[in-house]
Amino acid sequence: MRNTQFKSTISRVVIAGAGLMLSAGAARADLTINGAVGLPLNPTAQIPERGSVRVQANFVDLGSGRGALGGDLNLGGIYAAGRAGDRLEISGGLERVNGDAFLNPLDETNVALGVKYLITRQSEAPGRALGGTSVAVGAGYSRALLRNTHAYVVASRSMGALRASGRANGAAHLGLRYDDFDARGILPGRSAGKASVFGGVEVPMDAQGRFTAVGSPPV
Repeated sequence: MRNTQFKSTISRVVIAGAGLMLSAGAARADLTINGAVGLPLNPTAQIPERGSVRVQANFVDLGSGRGALGGDLNLGGIYAAGRAGDRLEISGGLERVNGDAFLNPLDETNVALGVKYLITRQSEAPGRALGGTSVAVGAGYSRALLRNTHAYVVASRSMGALRASGRANGAAHLGLRYDDFDARGILPGRSAGKASVFGGVEVPMDAQGRFTAVGSPPV
């Protein structure tokens, strides 16, 4: 019975994250739920600008009392991502998983860490329009979220530039990731892994590119 419950928990984490990606927001989503630059759930082949640090607070509902578990589970935290050199991103944050009375064993406050490296990158030379494809590899760890270790490779392609402003005219992303969830010590002897393909787009909503719709259906 415990094994079934744990696998259901992992399934709800994955499904809830995929559902979040279906929504479009008024502004570009800067960081993932674990702190890397990207879409709401998955990282992209983008890193912070030189000399800048992105900071973001997140809250994700991982379960709403429906399904096999019948309990509520959510993840919240504050995260930051910065750039080291030309190609490296380092991210991290403090996060907390909260469960209701039925899921109290999953409650934990702990750290999330991440690193991303651009294998290829778009030109950032002044006066040149962004274009081409960037490819990145990365890995992350969230101790609070069922001790989730993940690794990924992702490609991001800029769709050129808006004529009036020179701003990027949206971007498309496609990647492959593997997640390992280890709940040993919480639910003894329980672990599971999952490979997945993900994709997404960012589309400007005004002529200056100030607002962006973000969407990424599960593949």
